[in-house]
Amino acid sequence: MKSLLSDKKTYLLIAGNIISNIGSGITMIAIPWLLIQRENGEQVYGYATLSLSSLMVILLPLSGRLIDRFSRKKVLITIESIGFLLTLMIAIWEGTREEPQLITLLLLYGIGGISFNLHFPARNAFVQEIFNKKHYPQINGMLEVQGQIAFMLAGGIGGFLLENLLLSEILLIDTATFGLSILLFYLIPYSFKRKEINSLVKHTENKNTSWQFILQQPKIVAFFTLSLLPFTITMVGNFLTPIHLSKSLQAGVQIFSLTETFWAVGSVIAGLTIPFLIKRTTAVKVIIWGIFFYTLSLFLIGNTYIIMLFLGIEVLMGWSNAAIRVARNTALMEYIPNQHIGQISSYIMAFAKIFQVLLLLFLTTYINRFSTHFAYQILFLLAFMILSYCLYQRRSIFTNSPQK
Repeated sequence: MKSLLSDKKTYLLIAGNIISNIGSGITMIAIPWLLIQRENGEQVYGYATLSLSSLMVILLPLSGRLIDRFSRKKVLITIESIGFLLTLMIAIWEGTREEPQLITLLLLYGIGGISFNLHFPARNAFVQEIFNKKHYPQINGMLEVQGQIAFMLAGGIGGFLLENLLLSEILLIDTATFGLSILLFYLIPYSFKRKEINSLVKHTENKNTSWQFILQQPKIVAFFTLSLLPFTITMVGNFLTPIHLSKSLQAGVQIFSLTETFWAVGSVIAGLTIPFLIKRTTAVKVIIWGIFFYTLSLFLIGNTYIIMLFLGIEVLMGWSNAAIRVARNTALMEYIPNQHIGQISSYIMAFAKIFQVLLLLFLTTYINRFSTHFAYQILFLLAFMILSYCLYQRRSIFTNSPQK
């Protein structure tokens, strides 16, 4: 741990991520809230989320190939640079307009979502490549803490900014955070071994291709796919949250911002505690415990009508979701070879996006026909089935040691 804390690249990576997440967090709080305040906003928001998820099914496998073929550092910087340029252009276009245009909100939602989804497989491959295996639990825990501190800050000030600034001014803040994160990622020491990586990812010549790994280890890949689905359910839950608060619990934007803060508190606790739990047990066991508590939190939210109790459950949901993420990232880095992790992670995320598309299509179509409480109960049943499968298969899947 001391060597990790004394490493320059640790601080640059953490700083770059937290600054980027603060800016994008503020925007991703603002856009959904502004969308659902419009006429038929819930359905517009739902179809926007559905369209974005469908697009990611195509983009994720393509990005996975780029991650495994080219410098992971350059891929990260490219993602941030595209976000910087597009957000700046929209901020200038929006200008001093007090009422943002619908097309502006939809474009921003798309830019933020694409950047968010492409960032994580690239970052995970980069982290696996530049850090020693023994540091995986600690660095994943640190990244979770920094990410949630960023979203906590974003949630705390997001409501204030929405009520006091124009959308274009909020976007300029987002643009500045993109620019600073690009600089910090650029300063991270990194040496890209082009020949070695390119030779490893030639699909037709190398017998150890990503697809062959999937075919040789189908149960392991299935476990990592299903253990990602709670995060996918969370993305669908993020679609439900502003509708649930605004329509079912009659809460305002300040409460919506507070949900991000309470969620982040639970996630920060997870980021601090999960690396120690992984050392005492295994990452796979921690994943399963995380899914259990996440399933429980969905059941509680589906049966809660009190705002303060809802906020308290958000802490448990934040902890369990972050626990799954930290432990899953650690296990993924332990079991998936670095030359394949970009593509395999992207294929898994693409499958999860298909699941998300189908679930969002159902909820968007029927959101006006049943309550959001009932929608959360549907999510609970899905999470319970995922938990049951992971519990049933866990002993037969991980019989081999992690890859060296």
